[in-house]
Amino acid sequence: MENETTNTPPVTNTPINMTTPAPQTPEKSSVSGAVGTIIIIALIILGGLYFWGKRINTQKESASLIRQEQMASQEAAVIQAVSPSDEVDTLKAEIEATQTTGLGAELQ
Repeated sequence: MENETTNTPPVTNTPINMTTPAPQTPEKSSVSGAVGTIIIIALIILGGLYFWGKRINTQKESASLIRQEQMASQEAAVIQAVSPSDEVDTLKAEIEATQTTGLGAELQ
C-alpha cells in the first residue's frame, strides 16, 4: 500500500487572493477644511463690514462738524454785523436778532 496514488493536489504555500478592504480615508479632513475656510471667509467679511461701518460713521461725524462750523460762521457774521449806533431801539433789535440757541453745542 505504499505505492498507492491519490488524486489530491499537492499542498503549496501560495497565498490565496483574499480581498481586504482598503483603508478608509477619513472624511473629516475635507469637511474640516471646508468649515475652516468658511470661518475664515466669515471673519474677513465681518471685519470688512466693521471697517466699512466705522468709515461711514466717520464721514457722518465730519459732515456734522462741517455743518456746525458753517452755522457758527454764519452766526459770527451776524454778530459782527452790528451797527455803531448807541440808541436803545437799535440795541434792542440787535439783542433780539442775536441767536443764543446752540451756544456751547460744540462743548457737549
